[in-house]
Amino acid sequence: MPAPRPKVAPAAALALGLAALAALSPTGSGPLGGSAGTTVPLAGLTGPEVLHRALSATKAAPSLRLDVTRSRDGGSSTRAFLAVGADGRCAGTLTVGTTGTMELIRTGDEAYVRFDEAYLRVERAGGGRGSPQRTERVLTMLGGRWLRTDPADRGPADGPDPCDLDALLAGVEASAGSARRAGLTTVDGRRALKLTASAGGATTTAYVAAEGEPYLLRTETRGGAAPGTVSTVSFRASDGPVAARPPAPADVVDLGTPGGS
Repeated sequence: MPAPRPKVAPAAALALGLAALAALSPTGSGPLGGSAGTTVPLAGLTGPEVLHRALSATKAAPSLRLDVTRSRDGGSSTRAFLAVGADGRCAGTLTVGTTGTMELIRTGDEAYVRFDEAYLRVERAGGGRGSPQRTERVLTMLGGRWLRTDPADRGPADGPDPCDLDALLAGVEASAGSARRAGLTTVDGRRALKLTASAGGATTTAYVAAEGEPYLLRTETRGGAAPGTVSTVSFRASDGPVAARPPAPADVVDLGTPGGS
């Protein structure tokens, strides 16, 4: 049985109120799955049995490449491309709406975020954080540089930490007992068993590889604690570690030491 996956929460906003989600792609081996032609014995398994097997197989992957989207009806949307390792490493980018991107690196013990100018301007304007002059000073201090954060800090309440696979799949796992088979389909050219499930006011559609290991290929969740919210996660695997390394000290801003690292 694989060791429990470390849980690394997203970086909190610190003095700027900046929140962190994340993403990036590892060097990888394409969609999750075994060798072609190896048939998973899904026949005869109930919906809950299939989904529990898929969750276990997916969590046991050495590392994952995730494409995560979260949107609200008539509201904002976020999209993250994540590389998440079983050792707690995570790296990637998060785009808010159509503009504003942040990058994130987590090495397990350390966490860093870097924001582009559009993200910083939108975040400060939305939060009413000071004068235009102060905004310019913030942009000068953080422009192109990484901000050191605490990986143990709690992140924003709007959605789970996408670097924490257990948290990301918690809703799917909670609904597994109600899973029902809904026929065969294809996901990115791969045969998949479609499952439907519900729990806590949320409805989930899960797509499980019908050939090779029964990995999750995609999940779609609607509603629940945040009505009108749609979350979609696509899964791919890599045998190698996530390339998450700390930035050079000269490129890091530590808010505990104004103006420097």
